[in-house]
Amino acid sequence: MILYDKNYNLIGIGKKVLKILGYKNFEEFTSFHNDIDDVTISYSGKDSGTKLIQSVLNGKISGEMVKIKTKENKTLIVIAKALQIQKKFDDVFYELDLNIQDAIDNNLTKSVSLPELRLPILQGIKQKQIQNVTRSNQLNYEVLEKAKNLLGLEMKEYKEYVEIFLQGCKKAEISMQNAIITNNIQAIKNIIAKLKEPAINLHLTPVVKVFNEILNSNSNDINIHLLHTQEILSNLQNTLKRYQDIL
Repeated sequence: MILYDKNYNLIGIGKKVLKILGYKNFEEFTSFHNDIDDVTISYSGKDSGTKLIQSVLNGKISGEMVKIKTKENKTLIVIAKALQIQKKFDDVFYELDLNIQDAIDNNLTKSVSLPELRLPILQGIKQKQIQNVTRSNQLNYEVLEKAKNLLGLEMKEYKEYVEIFLQGCKKAEISMQNAIITNNIQAIKNIIAKLKEPAINLHLTPVVKVFNEILNSNSNDINIHLLHTQEILSNLQNTLKRYQDIL
């Protein structure tokens, strides 16, 4: 939690946010910075000089995607949400919450590897069975263009967020494989639920639809939907590669 007075002056930062940013306490943070704005790399109102708290308050209820720098110079992707707090005697305060989506390793290359679920449990599924599953719209440049406009981002920056999302899918590969081998349907759905949140934030509607297929499926058809998930993520990666010059 980050707290502001009625004039949008910073008056406090919670322990959780301080830990995320890498500072021991509020005093240490303010010895380096005047506000959280100082450690943000980008948000919709930054170029116009609008404070982050004001930008988020005036934005969407779902929050705003923001990149921030920690004390250790690590880049974090967060969803910033704000609310107004009315106290006694008509005092007004504003609260800004940061929800970490992912971290960017500045040493990572731009290439992203997707998880491939080449496991016995997924083998033997006939192509006819896969075709019987309701298909979501394919991911193409127009889908990405629409999504980045909804977020108010430049395509280059939006592409970076999508690549981070794909890296998150890669990180989930081992856990997903173990869940499939043990036929742990609930574990599979828990993993998908975690991946679904950043997909929603990035407005990757076709991906969200596929994730919902898994979350709403039963044990008899979940493997087919997992193959569909692999297909749509590969489609997303190929779209990024195909439009590399445009993106």
